[in-house]
Amino acid sequence: MKNALAFLCILTLSACTMGKFDRYPGQAQREFPSHMTGVYYLVLPSNLTGKKTTGTDTVFYTINQTGIIIKDSGKTEVKPLDSNQVLSLVQNKYYVLSTKDTEDPDYWNCMIYVADKKGINIYPAIDELKNADLKKFFKRKFLRLNNNDSVFLYEMHDANFVRYVNKELKGNHTIRLKKLTSNTIN
Repeated sequence: MKNALAFLCILTLSACTMGKFDRYPGQAQREFPSHMTGVYYLVLPSNLTGKKTTGTDTVFYTINQTGIIIKDSGKTEVKPLDSNQVLSLVQNKYYVLSTKDTEDPDYWNCMIYVADKKGINIYPAIDELKNADLKKFFKRKFLRLNNNDSVFLYEMHDANFVRYVNKELKGNHTIRLKKLTSNTIN
């Protein structure tokens, strides 16, 4: 697969759109915590690609203190923590990477990062999921975008965000990054 990163985005967002929030949750952090830093990989599961996956379908993620570096098929994308991408900590429990929405940069898309000894699970806050409905937890209003599309905008409240994560998000559209034992990519 020539561009596994694009496939990952399509997989994550297929038939769905990221929820648009009026702000990012929690308190902004200057850097990723040490237990999240390292080199990770994502091998696309065969049930999604329709074929047995190989090392060529692997996307590598290097999470350092100040951002993420994504390597895919010889291409490298650097995503620093800055005013367009904010790591926050919500109620001293959940790390959330919020990125300014590509269609309307006044709003934020959120992805929850949960680390364990073997890797990181990433849970995107996707709008219109059957099993993780944002409107149950957040006040929403109708929003018309510049390209005449219409979406809902959700009002972010930290307590509601934690309830949403605890009750509905885990297990839905999970992206799993496995940690490499060595911090180098060949």
